[in-house]
Amino acid sequence: MANSVLNSHAIQNKWLLAILLGCVLVAGCSEKQNAEVAQTFPKPNQSKPAKTTINLDELRPWETPVRFAVFVSQQIHDAGSKALALTEIALAQQAAGDNEQAVTTLAWAAEANQEVKHAFHRDPQLVEIASATASGGEVNQGLKIADTIEGELFKSAALTRIAAIQVKQGENAAALPILIQAVKLAQMVDEEYYQEFYVWDTAATLLQAGGRDQALAILKQEWQLALKIKDKDLRFSSLRNVASGLSTIGEIEEAVKVSQEIESPWYRSCALRNIASASAQEGQIDSALKFAHEIENADYKASAFINIASVLLENGDKEQSRKVLGLAFDAAKQSDNAFLQHFRLTENAVAFVESGDIEKAIEVVSLSSALSATTLASAVAKSGNYEAADEVAIHIQDAYGKATARKQILLAQAAGHDEELALSALKELIEIDAKIWKVGTRPPSKLWDMAFLLATKPMQDERNGFPKRKMKETFSQVEKALAEKLVKLGNYKSP
Repeated sequence: MANSVLNSHAIQNKWLLAILLGCVLVAGCSEKQNAEVAQTFPKPNQSKPAKTTINLDELRPWETPVRFAVFVSQQIHDAGSKALALTEIALAQQAAGDNEQAVTTLAWAAEANQEVKHAFHRDPQLVEIASATASGGEVNQGLKIADTIEGELFKSAALTRIAAIQVKQGENAAALPILIQAVKLAQMVDEEYYQEFYVWDTAATLLQAGGRDQALAILKQEWQLALKIKDKDLRFSSLRNVASGLSTIGEIEEAVKVSQEIESPWYRSCALRNIASASAQEGQIDSALKFAHEIENADYKASAFINIASVLLENGDKEQSRKVLGLAFDAAKQSDNAFLQHFRLTENAVAFVESGDIEKAIEVVSLSSALSATTLASAVAKSGNYEAADEVAIHIQDAYGKATARKQILLAQAAGHDEELALSALKELIEIDAKIWKVGTRPPSKLWDMAFLLATKPMQDERNGFPKRKMKETFSQVEKALAEKLVKLGNYKSP
């Protein structure tokens, strides 16, 4: 199983051909529903209807949610975006209990993804397809898809995602060897940032799988190997990775020992940020603050304080959270990296809003020419605090920024749990587009987000992560009318 990850590209072609020729067509629906979906999106390897001859009134793709979603996704010109849209549909079908139908949709996603020319752009979508296949109960098939991924970075990510699904299902023993292989692949990645992220992420999943001893053994082995590396930058980055991994599995003291062997202030600051964040998650706030104060790099110091403040806010301590956010604000102002400063100030402003201090959030916004109240309103809306987002939007002066913020808030509402509010938001969004775009002119890729939100509804229980939305069974008359209006805005001619 784990060794098969290193198989040749012949597996990719054979497996993809098998699923494209051998999938069950839209099982779980009635024969009439199967025929409708097949008409909207042809079976793999069939010739597709010319985009210039689509008669929407005859086809009526807005009649059912799945037909509507599949139709809009099929019209997206970019192969990678089309594959992503189809994968989202498959996840929504799984969430609705239509696992067999989701298999077919994932086959279509795989077919679309084959048209992506470069592996760097093709691999990320294969990660999604592999994990979606596994989440539908086809773990072995998901692993086969992971085998076809060319880059170690994305292959490691796919294996970690599949193993995480198994952990959630209580299959820890099966997850462990997959995770160990994922760690080995992550260690082969050249890009330091990504290597750190995936070694760290995989170590955390190993811990969840009950493989704490394995995770600790791997990290201690990496520690000893890192100390022997002659190149300073590589040695420091490797030690940073080890310290981060150790802090993730709760070995704070060991992580601190590793950080003390990092001579570079930048790499050491990164390690201490992760140690401080992990300490806060463990409930050791005083220790977390101590580590954060020791950080030399302003950006990492701000990041550590923001993470600690988030934990305090989650625990209901708003007053202390605001104090720590003040420390983050002071640190972020000292950053000499414009991009990172903008990123930290955004995080800081959003955190202030979530803590209830709108005025302080606006003060943070005013410090950065790249950061605007529009950006802040959008970020706050995505966190689910619509009233606070509206309050931030009041401070926007220019009409374009205000309109952009309004649209972002509506999109967040459309994705929320309040079905009545979501439908109202979608109606307003479609009306906005209808005022700007003439019938038959809107690129299908620009319709997708609204189409997917209209065809699906949020899961009531999101504790297990994605998929967070499930396919609706039917449309109400109001939803059907909105779907028709949205479809008719699209330009379905070939680019």
